Amino acid sequence: MKQLFRKKLFWIGSFAVVVLAVVLFFLLRDDSTIRYGYYEHINQDGSISSIRLLENSVYCDNLNFEDAEQGVALHMIDEVWKANADADPNDNWWDSPEYVTLFESYKAQLNFTEIFDQKEVFTIEIERDDDDGVYWIFVRVPNDNTYGLNMLYDMETRKLFFLTDEFKYAGRNPS
Repeated sequence: MKQLFRKKLFWIGSFAVVVLAVVLFFLLRDDSTIRYGYYEHINQDGSISSIRLLENSVYCDNLNFEDAEQGVALHMIDEVWKANADADPNDNWWDSPEYVTLFESYKAQLNFTEIFDQKEVFTIEIERDDDDGVYWIFVRVPNDNTYGLNMLYDMETRKLFFLTDEFKYAGRNPS
């Protein structure tokens, strides 16, 4: 009888240690850091876009860069407009023919598909924003750090966002 009691005590103790270890693992896990690896998004046409995020580089594959190019072109025009000392803040400059011409010329200069698609880019900056619970990931055009891609990593959902696309974690080395 004493031996049976010792066996039960051993198994109960072992089970308690395992449960305690698992609970501590989940409690002490740091969810406030970026999960590096592969992220995937299924496009409307069924194709897969992917981003490989590492500590010092980003690799993009099959992303739609058109909206990012438009955003950068608008930002560049805004900088030119702000630099114009004669600009009237109440003027609807975006309705002018000069704006359309300037926008089209800036957009034509930007070819993010050629710069970023299926290329590993090492010019990245990662900034943590504790107020919003996110990391901002700035992927700059190589040899010109003035513009590039902006991505967002949400610490709560642990997902990566590029423009309106939500990328889900696919692992460290997906096959």
